[in-house]
Amino acid sequence: MQEDKDVELYEYQKELAKEGCDGANVIILAPTNSGKTYVASRIIQIHLRRQKAQKKLARVVFLVENEALAFQQGKVFAEQLAAYRTKVFTGSVQSVKGQFLRDHLAELDILVATAQILVNDLTSGKIQSLNEFSLIVFDECHHSYNDHVFNAILRNYLDMKLNSKDDAEDLPQIVGMTASLGVSGSTDDEKGINHMKRIMANMDARFLCTVRTHDNLESLKKHMSSPIEELVAVKPRENDVFKEKVLDAAIEIEKHVNKHVAKKRRTLTDSQKATFKVPVNIIGTEQFSQWISDFVQSIAEVDASLGRILNPCREHLEAYSKSLLLHRDARTKDALHVLETFIDEFNIVPPLEEMDSTLVNIYEEMTITYQVNEDGSENPKLVRMGQILNEILVFNANARGIIFVKTRELADALVKWINESDKLKVLNANIFVGQSVGSSRGGMTKCRQRDALECFKGGLHRVIIATSVAEEGLDIHKCNLVIRYEHVTNEIARLQSRGRARAEHSRYFVISEEVSGILEKEKKNQRCEELMNTLVPRLQEYLENSANSWDSERRHMQLQMKKELECKVEERRLNVIDEMEFKCLNCGSFICSSRNIKCIKRAHHIIIDPEAYKRLNLQRDTPYFTEPEDIAYGGRLFCAEISCQKWLGSVCTYNDIDFPLINLKAFKVVNSNGVGKKFKRWKNVPCEIDAFTPEDLNNLTEDRLAKQIENP
Repeated sequence: MQEDKDVELYEYQKELAKEGCDGANVIILAPTNSGKTYVASRIIQIHLRRQKAQKKLARVVFLVENEALAFQQGKVFAEQLAAYRTKVFTGSVQSVKGQFLRDHLAELDILVATAQILVNDLTSGKIQSLNEFSLIVFDECHHSYNDHVFNAILRNYLDMKLNSKDDAEDLPQIVGMTASLGVSGSTDDEKGINHMKRIMANMDARFLCTVRTHDNLESLKKHMSSPIEELVAVKPRENDVFKEKVLDAAIEIEKHVNKHVAKKRRTLTDSQKATFKVPVNIIGTEQFSQWISDFVQSIAEVDASLGRILNPCREHLEAYSKSLLLHRDARTKDALHVLETFIDEFNIVPPLEEMDSTLVNIYEEMTITYQVNEDGSENPKLVRMGQILNEILVFNANARGIIFVKTRELADALVKWINESDKLKVLNANIFVGQSVGSSRGGMTKCRQRDALECFKGGLHRVIIATSVAEEGLDIHKCNLVIRYEHVTNEIARLQSRGRARAEHSRYFVISEEVSGILEKEKKNQRCEELMNTLVPRLQEYLENSANSWDSERRHMQLQMKKELECKVEERRLNVIDEMEFKCLNCGSFICSSRNIKCIKRAHHIIIDPEAYKRLNLQRDTPYFTEPEDIAYGGRLFCAEISCQKWLGSVCTYNDIDFPLINLKAFKVVNSNGVGKKFKRWKNVPCEIDAFTPEDLNNLTEDRLAKQIENP
């Protein structure tokens, strides 16, 4: 065992750590790059020393949102707290190494884990209680709001506290860390204070710890950098031929929608009639994407014959809109690629329905009449961004830059644009996106993320195009340039992305079209950030000068939140339907009953009805994801209706048995009255889906063996 050396901190970091080291529940609020992880290391060290000296439970769990953060923070603790036993637990650690959080509690001092891992073990009962830990640290604790995974853990904690009869002496200490609590997008003082109080109540925090003494503030400033900010408004394209051609195609689809809706007009509600009016004038905007969501919901409600016509129309309109969104921010060739990819997938099944053939003809007519070389207009936003990249990065081999965008598709398009540009290709751009989808759908594996950051640090890639996954927490090399490109969210993201511009004399740009509203939103975020900075001292004064009042108010808020949650649970219980039918959204074919759907690992929904195989086509493939206990996910699932054959999900292999793994987005769910509805999330489906049990597996295995004996 190595010597337990004190974690060394700057004086301002010691100020941040004080109340946490004293054992209080706290939120540590400090700027990006101020060393909050080192502050947490010191709190953890003091806590473990104190608990061990008093011969009490000494076990810390440090919770993060994603895998990359888990390994990064785990490395810091292994270095700073070498005298203690530290291990990282994530989904991949469990699936690849078969190492589970619950199995290592007794032998470890510090467990760094993605929050969902702990939620799963608490839900399954494999970890009985949060009392298994003496300290819980939440990284980026501003997320502990609404339905975030952090709150699932904190609700468990608050239940223990509120149900306790003895002042909850055995509860673990809670520490949260963040660069900004935010004000929930409000510029109103009272709403901003209430937002911060709610997060503190969720965390059961007694103190809000910031750097406040004059000398420490001066020291903190020396370790921070404030980039020069600039908002860049750019005029849209002139003579946009591509947009005109896409609009022509959308208008043709609109005519067919109107014709078929008119035939069924008497059977439709006023709401459905209104929704089925295609707003062609806003195609290629976020508003159109919202209309698509409403449109598909109405498709789920109407009869199968009309749905079979409208759903492919919806798919094509959505593809045209996505291409225009990309065209707005990238090159025309990138937008065309979106359409080409979509139509290739659509044509995998030869069009057997008249509407399918009509839609393909509309696309072909558009591409025949439009040639890329006819549209000589460059994207003015790319021209301006190219000038900025050229000015700040191209001629400085040591300079680095990050461009934040909204979608993976745009990130990929900008990487290609830079690397195909004669002036910019020296930057050798790379992408940095999340792991939430497989690499085949644009996501990145843990290894690819790590390699991307290492190559960025080493200079192989001098600019990375990133989605929001790179905004917070990750230790990214000092940047000379940060650009938010047609994408701003809230005051917290603004603060964190600016924090990436750590190099001296760094620059921060927001680039957007003049009419998009993005720049106005950024200005509002700036006002929200300034408001938070004003409100924090006021809140601290209340917490410290009215400690008893805060204790009472905090408990009252916690009781109110508990009551609200119980009401939601009861409302769902009262609205639960015994049985519902799951039908193909595209053609309306019956696939299975809700009684024949089971849930594996509290996340994956499989069909266990052998008869359903007659209504489905399963294509096996190399698994894209594996888990312990003989579970693998891979392959593709299709509707067996010959004129449909739409993708419905993938394949789950469990104990050498293949099960259809359904994707909820591809289904409509129909009640006993024949009313269909589309759901985005399983938790909103109003029927109970039971867990897949060993008994279910045994029954299915026995049934298969019996059939093999009957039909050798």
